[in-house]
This record gives sequence, structure tokens and C-alpha cells, in this order.
Amino acid sequence: MNDVPLFSVVIIHYNQPEVLYEAIDSVLCQDYPRIELIFADDASVDFDGEGITAYVEKHKGKNIEHFVLHRNSHNLGTVKNLNAALEFVQGDDVLFFAADDRLYDGMVVSQFAQKLSLLPDDGLCISAQCLMMDEK
Repeated sequence: MNDVPLFSVVIIHYNQPEVLYEAIDSVLCQDYPRIELIFADDASVDFDGEGITAYVEKHKGKNIEHFVLHRNSHNLGTVKNLNAALEFVQGDDVLFFAADDRLYDGMVVSQFAQKLSLLPDDGLCISAQCLMMDEK
């Protein structure tokens, strides 16, 4: 399995406790065999970092090789929070999304990894269409 690249998924968060576990679950259910999950909180009020860490440890599969919970000491804003989270990335590829978003199904990371593998060596990124939806 070591010939499969590590894929980093970064969830950024600020004051959205009502949705963050759904975002985390959408990563934990991925079928890609080597995932690093980084959760970057931007100094949210009443943030339960210990609860999140315990939740990930309890629910993660063998494919979640590394988990990092990073919390900024003060609110930096979205872009600086993303940049701070990049310091922890160990994977060959990275997917960012916000805690009020979800990965559509359990194959999203695998599909991104497959498409990223097709890029030329000097290729920097790919993008995907975002579809706005509610629970229905």
C-alpha cells in the first residue's frame, strides 16, 4: 500500500459546531486507502478540540493514517487559516473544504487522486464544480 500516495484532506472551520461532524464524517467514509485528515479551527468560540479528536479516533478506519487538529490562537480569516493548515500537510495531494461543506460520497478522494495523477509534472491543481444543496 505504500505505493499509493498519501492524500491530505483539510477541513477549515470557524464557529459552525452544528455542521462540523457531518464534514468530518464525509472524510471518514472515503474509500481512498491513505488519507491524512487535518482539521483547522480559526479560533472558534466554545471549540471542543478534545471532543473532535476523540470522535475521529473512535470513528476512523485504517485508511486514516494521520490526524491533525490545529487551532489558531486568534481569528486569522479564511485564507490565512488555509495557509496555516498547509504547514501540517504531508500528503502528495491536498483537498480543502470548509466545515459547512461535505464530500458528496465515499469515492470523492479516490476520484480526485485519479485525476490528479493524470496531470503533468508541472501541473498545479484541478478544480471541481460545486453544487449547492440542502438535505433533500
